[in-house]
Parts: sequence; C-alpha cells; structure tokens
Amino acid sequence: MTEVISNEEIKDTVWDYDGHKSSSPDGYNFYFLKNNWNILYQDFTRVLKCFLCLGKGPKATNASFMCVIPKIDNPQKLEY
Repeated sequence: MTEVISNEEIKDTVWDYDGHKSSSPDGYNFYFLKNNWNILYQDFTRVLKCFLCLGKGPKATNASFMCVIPKIDNPQKLEY
C-alpha cells in the first residue's frame, strides 16, 4: 500500500456492496453493517486499518472475513 486508507474510503467501499449478498457464516452481511454503521464504524475501520498496516487481524478473524484487493499490479508485500 502506498498510503493509509481513509475512513471515507472504507465507508464508500461498504456502501458499494449490495447489502443482501454474501452473508458470512455468522449471518451478518453488508445490510447489517450499513444499518448499524453509526455503532460499528469505529471498530470496523480500526480493524481494517490494523490489518492493512500490520498484515494481521484480531485472533477471531479468519480468511473468510476479509479480502484485500491490491491497487497495484503484482504486490509483493503489505506495507505503507
């Protein structure tokens, strides 16, 4: 990564997703996240920024929880 992701960029990305598709194994989807954004946004953005900066998430996070899509071709490592 070339720069730290902003809270606005995270929110814009969440709002780009159809709320009822791709529910996770726990049943929560983007519809839930959008409707509870005012409660969840601080924790959600903190987890994403931590993951993107350190390359790891909380212990409860698994591979199905998030997917990083690089903005450059052939990324070699996570860094900012």
